[in-house]
Amino acid sequence: MTDATKLRLMDALVALAAAVASLLIAALFLGYGNAPLFVPSSYSGDALFYNMLIKGVIETGWYMHNPLVGAPFGLDMGPFPMVEGSHMALIAAIGHVVDDFGLTFTLFYLASFATVSISSYFVFRAIGVGLSLATSGAILYSLLTFHFLRGGHLFLASYASVPVFVWMAMRLYDSSEIKPRPMAILAYGSLTIIAVSSGVYYAFFGSILILFAAITASIERASWRPILTGAMTGAFVIASLWLNLAPHLDYLAAHPQEAALVEREPQEAENYGLKFIQLALPTKVHRNAYMSRIAETYGQKAPLVNENMTSSLGLLGLAGFLISIGAVLIRRRSIAPNTLSRIGGLNLVAFLFGTIGGVGALFSWVVTPQFRGLNRISIVIAFLSLCALFWGASQITARVSSALKRSLLNACLAVAFLAVGLWDQIPANAGRLAPNFQLTYENDAQNGAAIMQILNKGDRVYQLPYVLFPESAPLYAEQVYGLSRRYLHTKNIAWSYGSMSLSPGDQWIRHVESLSLPERISTLAASGFNAILVERRAYRDAGMAVELQITEEIGEPALICPDRSCALFLLNRETSESGAPMLLPVLGGGFSNWLPGSSGRQFAKTTGSGAASIFLLNPTRRTLPARIRIALSSENPATIAASLDGAELQRFDFDGRGNCEIDTIIDLPSGMSTLELRTTSAENASSGSSAANRAYQLNELLLGAVDEHGVLLRPDDWHFVKDAIFSNADAGKLVTAHKPKGNARK
Repeated sequence: MTDATKLRLMDALVALAAAVASLLIAALFLGYGNAPLFVPSSYSGDALFYNMLIKGVIETGWYMHNPLVGAPFGLDMGPFPMVEGSHMALIAAIGHVVDDFGLTFTLFYLASFATVSISSYFVFRAIGVGLSLATSGAILYSLLTFHFLRGGHLFLASYASVPVFVWMAMRLYDSSEIKPRPMAILAYGSLTIIAVSSGVYYAFFGSILILFAAITASIERASWRPILTGAMTGAFVIASLWLNLAPHLDYLAAHPQEAALVEREPQEAENYGLKFIQLALPTKVHRNAYMSRIAETYGQKAPLVNENMTSSLGLLGLAGFLISIGAVLIRRRSIAPNTLSRIGGLNLVAFLFGTIGGVGALFSWVVTPQFRGLNRISIVIAFLSLCALFWGASQITARVSSALKRSLLNACLAVAFLAVGLWDQIPANAGRLAPNFQLTYENDAQNGAAIMQILNKGDRVYQLPYVLFPESAPLYAEQVYGLSRRYLHTKNIAWSYGSMSLSPGDQWIRHVESLSLPERISTLAASGFNAILVERRAYRDAGMAVELQITEEIGEPALICPDRSCALFLLNRETSESGAPMLLPVLGGGFSNWLPGSSGRQFAKTTGSGAASIFLLNPTRRTLPARIRIALSSENPATIAASLDGAELQRFDFDGRGNCEIDTIIDLPSGMSTLELRTTSAENASSGSSAANRAYQLNELLLGAVDEHGVLLRPDDWHFVKDAIFSNADAGKLVTAHKPKGNARK
């Protein structure tokens, strides 16, 4: 065995030991000596969203669609882009083995301490930090306060990709860089894909560092090679982003109106920007009461304090930050750049990009506002700062001539750093985090067990009140994502909460909500729902008024939850027969939003791209006969073919002087069907007909359930569907109005 092989083996063993140490320390300070592992390490706010995603992955295999959330049509994550392929794959692997959402959440979170420790250890070693100091630095970086405070935002807390991107940037200054061998490039590309698939924010921040390093390294070395390597890295990053975003882009192409869900405003980059004072100050959960009080006071009195309160670097990180910035500012021109000054340059760039009113704010106004949580770059700054501190310490100890004394000094410094860092970084409430959630978790589990005693497999439950998903504000005593706890603690039961805002399913629920309560009850029963659950905490009066109304209509609740947080009412056959199912047409791709007409009626325009789609929603579990009427008009001659789920229904020609309409009875399958209107200009394609010549106008869109004779089940049902069609612009305003302040989850 060669010396190089022995060294690599030693590094692997030490990295593994550091990972185990980080994981055990984290488990201890999270309180898993007093709480079972199946209790999630975070079980409130955003953590409920991630628990819901995890349970969906366990039950369906992936996160894109979950039929048991957002009933009757399910939750589609298509309009909510997530670059988390690596994280989702790990969750799927863990969940396949343990088959429990809480245990999967905990194991994934604990694993993040280990993976962060491993990746940071190897980067410390790569930049020249000694073995013992690298071990100490790796443990401390994995146990930053940020890691504990971000525990509810599970994927932000898994930041193992940050050291990888820093290594990629620092390697550009190395004359060897990536050797142009196929296997080396393949390994580098695979590492990039894994890192990028661990969160778009960290990939974005890493790309900034790589771009800066590529430019400065090329100038420093008077060579194009760093730029070429940086370009290759950029190509891998883009390919990785495409792999993660492809299903979302496909979904948005078919549902363009839903893109408004993730639209951001440029000013948000400053609202959620980075502040130096928050890097320097401790957090309000610091173990020292005086330091905690300072942070608490600042948080109460200072402006623009939100999720950026997790930015604290800690004492060691702050020291490293100042050292690295100082190395850049006071470096003499006669001295060649070294590792410390290069780290300092990257740190300065990261700070200038993330700070309020900095380069990131300009980027948001000029390029795209989609990256609004710029304070999250603090975890990149933290790693660079620890790199500076531990690299500097290694350089000092390297001057000791005796190998034994040097090893002892390194060990003493490593232990000292570790002691100071753990005291400074571990939150004061450590040891109580998981136990704090145990009672709530167990109450919810009891509620779920009681509900499953009443309901049958496959039943649907409509939850009152309606709450937007995702990112709605807390509603009275109910927390953000609180309604998801019913889904978490039941099996094979579908829940109405969790339909993506602006989606066709969400519009269906909003139509139901526009009915009076008696109409709503009968419509829900006819539409395939088996029960209504009143979420008492989400009402000002704890649900007393709405429960009284429901009781008057269908009788007493079948169940009051054990902790009295909810009441379950069953919908019977008699209730079902008294109403008609809610069928709904929703505009898809190829149409504008509904626009107000001069006569007060709404209309929509097509883009003239050749095809436009309308989603026809049937919430029941069976195919229903339905009548559909569509009124169209065009100023240009054209031929339009209408097809339902690929089968042609009707074909007709515009003469350019009047209207045409589809008015027919169809067999509408259960779920969501697609009615496609495909148009071609009457002119020969070679004559150069434009998209504008193929455009037409939708003047009326009506859908209603009919009986076997083609008669509408309710005389007013047809008109209700017509008059209640939602404008996506209005829906967007509703989403904006309900967005919580200070919550920058995406």
